[in-house]
Amino acid sequence: MTKPMWIYFTASIRMRDKLVGGWPKNPEVEEALLRARGLEDLIPVTKIPEGAEAQEELKQQKIEKSWIGFKTNGEGIPILEARNIKAMLREGANITKSLLGEKNLKSKLAERVFVEPHEIPLPAVSGRGERVVHAMTMQGPRSSLKLYDYIDQPTLRFSLRVLNDGVFNEEKLRFILEYCQENGLGADRSQEFGKFDILSFTSFDPH
Repeated sequence: MTKPMWIYFTASIRMRDKLVGGWPKNPEVEEALLRARGLEDLIPVTKIPEGAEAQEELKQQKIEKSWIGFKTNGEGIPILEARNIKAMLREGANITKSLLGEKNLKSKLAERVFVEPHEIPLPAVSGRGERVVHAMTMQGPRSSLKLYDYIDQPTLRFSLRVLNDGVFNEEKLRFILEYCQENGLGADRSQEFGKFDILSFTSFDPH
């Protein structure tokens, strides 16, 4: 009898502090990002607002070039995309490969481990923070104000669909995820945001 192609795991993690969004919220920045990725069809159609108050809000948005937050679904609910979880796992696999005694673990994970669902719903945004960012440019040192949306200590639940060829099992995936606890998830990890605790990680049968 042929063994199943896939094995499945479910995970639940809770942020220790803040989960910081990494999606540009300013319409002009978002448009530039989509164009750079060849996704012009996804650029939202914007209308010039009427009224002095609305015009001032639009002007302020243009100033806040470095405002980042969370993508939202069609119902306006903040989401984290599956690719964000997978990127975290790939990075974790690359760093822990020597401890696990395996080569090319990052590429092996990319080809065998798939995160579901595609969009992971999040609680409402808790607030917005700001910090000064310093950078050295060709014109000399520059400083700018970075605004970021965050969610306080959210719990995230997702599943892993894993190719059943013996490369990854529950023990190995948990090992990688335990490293990811300290490396973090989301934006501004250099500021110690995005660290989390594993609440559960178990195998399950979807049938």
